[in-house]
Amino acid sequence: MKWSIAAAVLTASSLSTALPTVPGPDTLPYRLRLQSGNAKLNNQYLTTNGTAVGVFPTSTSSKPLLVYTITDKKTSLVELHTYPAGKDSRLLALVGEQSDGLLSLTNLPDPESIQLVPGSSFCDWKSFRLGNAGSSNPDGGRVSPKPGNSITWAGVPQGSWVAFPVGTSGRDYTVSFKGLVDMTADARYISIDMPIDVLYVPAYDVEDGVVTIMS
Repeated sequence: MKWSIAAAVLTASSLSTALPTVPGPDTLPYRLRLQSGNAKLNNQYLTTNGTAVGVFPTSTSSKPLLVYTITDKKTSLVELHTYPAGKDSRLLALVGEQSDGLLSLTNLPDPESIQLVPGSSFCDWKSFRLGNAGSSNPDGGRVSPKPGNSITWAGVPQGSWVAFPVGTSGRDYTVSFKGLVDMTADARYISIDMPIDVLYVPAYDVEDGVVTIMS
């Protein structure tokens, strides 16, 4: 691979803060929760381990990841930024080799600085979609229904999120998006990748016009 990614561990703020007025929806934080038929993954919140995004209960930085969105008004697609906003905020991006058909969900300080090999390596952070947009396969067939609070990637409407076991604990998983190429016969992934949905859930409460950010 021809890019350089600086490793860092994201830590979310442990304090709850009350805001005097209800801010716009793009500035409110969300947690990212998995939905899966696998009991080890179902209802688990995404966390970070270095630049990797996934489920890492054995990591010291296993606090749920908080993100806020920035929406492109022309496309309605969003960027996912780590919360709180500021110089330490990072971006969630899909990074990988196009020939693999598998893109790793990664948190990066500056995705634009990654040096890509044209036609080979890939990085996108501007094409996430919130909600079930009713995408269809290229042949016109419908994709599997998604929950209304799903996060999908618009780059490949028929693609899907998957989780892969990492390490030796049997409890840690990374999250990737597959669908750039047909991987149904790829022995590297058969029977080890686990289909998941990534859901966004509010990490705040609103009462009497006051927003309280969850820790």
